[in-house]
Amino acid sequence: MIIPRSGTPKLQTCWAGSDCSDKYRPFAIQDIPLNELNERYAIPYQLDLDRTPSLRQYRSRYINLGHNLSKAETGEGAPNDTVRHPMVHYCDNLGSGPIMVALHGIMDSSHAWEGWINEIGEHYRIVAVDLPGFGLTGPLLSGDYSMETYVQFIEDFVEALGLHHFHLVGNSLGGGVAWNYAIKHANRIDKLILIDPVGFPQVVPEIVWFVSLPVVDRIIPVFTPRLIFSRYVKQVYGNPKNASDEIIDRFFEIALRPGSRSAVVRIFKLMVEQAKDKDLGKRIPELDQLGLGARTLLMWGQEDRWIPVDHARRWRESVPSLSGERCKIYNGAGHIPHEEIPTETAHDADQFLRSLDSSSNELALSFNVAPLRSCQGQQNEQTRIIEMSL
Repeated sequence: MIIPRSGTPKLQTCWAGSDCSDKYRPFAIQDIPLNELNERYAIPYQLDLDRTPSLRQYRSRYINLGHNLSKAETGEGAPNDTVRHPMVHYCDNLGSGPIMVALHGIMDSSHAWEGWINEIGEHYRIVAVDLPGFGLTGPLLSGDYSMETYVQFIEDFVEALGLHHFHLVGNSLGGGVAWNYAIKHANRIDKLILIDPVGFPQVVPEIVWFVSLPVVDRIIPVFTPRLIFSRYVKQVYGNPKNASDEIIDRFFEIALRPGSRSAVVRIFKLMVEQAKDKDLGKRIPELDQLGLGARTLLMWGQEDRWIPVDHARRWRESVPSLSGERCKIYNGAGHIPHEEIPTETAHDADQFLRSLDSSSNELALSFNVAPLRSCQGQQNEQTRIIEMSL
């Protein structure tokens, strides 16, 4: 039996192709029941509570956003009902500071923000939700994973929690949801942080293309190689060596929540179609028109293999108010810099959120650190880690 550092026994009920005592199990056939996933992955399970004792309140929670079956599925309801989901998983530290709603990326979960929780969680109420199709939330009953659906889901979620104004943070797919939500509900957004966000047409990553292929799309929901998740995680890290077996297992096992594998296939197929849409990023300039661009911080990993760093330039062209100090490139980091280098990215986020007008010079004076470097002129430099005494 393998005992992870949480002290919870390694899940053993769903593997084929090897003995349960083996560390590496190459294939998954059965789903993992939600109660077993909760035993292993419900938070807290690895937070540094000795370092940050105030985070003892940060834990997994579930909220009911609707009925077991949507009204639309029974032929009765309005379109908005199709996004209702009975069991939404999120984590909340119930902090007394400014509210930060955090949206993870593709095939990820609310665990993505644990590094930020440890770094700056004492100063914010951080609410990290598992988006439908991922994490412990699992699939939507409607099977609709359009951007409009995700935006409505976030609106339902924050309404249910009574969150009226907040900072919104999103990575990858979650970044795409974040900026689309901000445009539709600009009155709710205090500041916006986008980390390697979906935004413009592109060539989809090979894993997305592969899983979307005919025949493969029918195999993956019932016979899932761990190799796919290993390859994915190593691709999204700037340095693949940082993708430990424990991290890969987390991605793999949470994806075995009942219904999630079929949901991922649907989402990947939709991504393939959307990536060809020339109008995909046509609404991005609205961020400036709504006054949101001046309240936005853009972060990007220089080694991003999923959404190339060149997209940061396209963002700056579309949103001119994303001036240099609000566009940060992280050398050596990949698609998920908030997970790969949480200390640096969390402190940059904290610096930005604490500023009154996002002026890098004022930030430097108030925090006694160097101003944020722009997207220009960083590509051959090592990024610095901000050390703050807050």
